[in-house]
Amino acid sequence: RRRPGQMSAHAFVDFNSPGAADHAIQHGLYIEGKRVFARKFVQDPRRCYKCQTVGATHVAAECTAEGTTCGRCGTIGDHRTKECMATDSDLFFCPNCNTRGHGAADRHCPKFLAAIKTAAERNPERQMRFFQGSE
Repeated sequence: RRRPGQMSAHAFVDFNSPGAADHAIQHGLYIEGKRVFARKFVQDPRRCYKCQTVGATHVAAECTAEGTTCGRCGTIGDHRTKECMATDSDLFFCPNCNTRGHGAADRHCPKFLAAIKTAAERNPERQMRFFQGSE
């Protein structure tokens, strides 16, 4: 779930051709009689689960950070994110933008948004809604 109160989830669907995918994006799909909307999957920027760096060029196994940083409260070396006891977002601390109120995985973090923008600038196809340029 991405939002509190979210009533639906997501699914990944593969198509045999870019044209079929574009048709689904443009017109939607019907699943169990319910119309659902489709969009092109865009990979999120990489995040190291050891140092929590967004837009990292490494993964946790290759991370050179001294200790593990909690992605929720930002504590270094004390515990991992899955062991964190902080549940109140006021206690969360983002090690990427050094701000209280959200954790390292927050999709509204300025550093996360900047990493998305950088990735889009490197690969303009990410910004296109369709696969075959039929916009």
